[in-house]
This record gives sequence, structure tokens and C-alpha cells, in this order.
Amino acid sequence: MNTGATGGKFGQTVNDPLDLSVLRFICDGIRGLSALPLLVMGPAGSNRPQKLRTWLNQIRSKLTSVHQELGLLWDWCTSRASDAHELYTRTPHLDRPFVEVKAVIPRRFQDIESRIRPMIKELLPNFLKEDLENRSLSGVDDQMQHILYFCMVKFNPGDHQDKANTLEAITNPPPCGSILAAINGLKRWRTAHQRCIELGLSLPDVSTRFRAL
Repeated sequence: MNTGATGGKFGQTVNDPLDLSVLRFICDGIRGLSALPLLVMGPAGSNRPQKLRTWLNQIRSKLTSVHQELGLLWDWCTSRASDAHELYTRTPHLDRPFVEVKAVIPRRFQDIESRIRPMIKELLPNFLKEDLENRSLSGVDDQMQHILYFCMVKFNPGDHQDKANTLEAITNPPPCGSILAAINGLKRWRTAHQRCIELGLSLPDVSTRFRAL
């Protein structure tokens, strides 16, 4: 996946270090940031995708008011997260747990991203904070583009076909021919179970789920 290091919206300079005086100015501005809006999921059916879009725009406006470099960082992260989420929506349901953002923060943004990231994490719903904390305890260092990707996955419930695929993955998972395949199959089944809840679907009864396993 393109990291934005050359060409396109982000130009030729994202892997050049940020000028020290600019970095100091931005850090002072970051410390003065206040009243950032919380990302609120709301109940199922409450137009969560629109809630996310509004929140992304509000955060961008706040960051850009400090310095345009923060706006560029936010644009870079949301662009990479959106690319991964688009791939997620086109990927067969059982393979979706393996979709991820592969791009890493360019050198120019590394210092300011490390300062903004904890603030953004504090704005997330508790269940997302817990997911990120569990990943951190497992040794995963999620940067802001990864965090925004997870937000997009959670806040964009799928269409009718996605719901049908989710139920099918729970009630009729494919057979596994090896231990590794069984482990991956269980991960996919658990993800489908979580996705079913996120989509506001009623879980199949326990006996049906037990037979599927």
C-alpha cells in the first residue's frame, strides 16, 4: 500500500524531518488543545457512519487550527485507514480479520503523531479503548492510522449481504484440515460472533452455534 512518501496529496517531503522550531511550536499548541469531541457510537441504527464522519471532520478542524502539519498528519492517517477499510468491505467475510493497515507513519509526522495519539485514544468508546489496550499488552503498537481503521470497521455496519454472510459464518463455518486451520477458523468464528452483535443481529441459538463448532 502506498505510504504517501512520494507524489500525490502529500508531496515529496513526508519522509523529511520536521523543522525543530516548527515541532516546538506544534508541541506547544498540542498542549493547549482542549474540549476535543468524544467519539460516541450510539445505539444500533443511529447512523453510526455519519457520526464517525462528523467526528473525523471535527478533529481535523481542531488539529488544523494549531498547525497545518497536524491537518496533514490527520489526512495521511485517515487516507490510509480509508484505503484499508475499502479493502475490508471488498474482502470475503472470513478473511476480513486479516485485513490491516500496512503503512507506517512517515518520518516527518512521527514526533507529532506520538503526541496526538494518546489524546485521540482517550476520545474513543470504552470498548475500543479496551481492544487497543489488549493489543498493546500483546505487543502490538497501533499508530493513529490503525486506530482510525478500527473505528471505521466498528462504525460502518454492513449491508444485507454482509449480515447474511455473518450469520452463515457463525452457523456453517468451513471444515478445517489442520491445527493451524482450526486456530484461524476459531478466530474467524469469534470475529463473526462479534460482528453479529455489532450489526444488531440476533445470535443463532446456542445449540445451533454448538453444532457449528
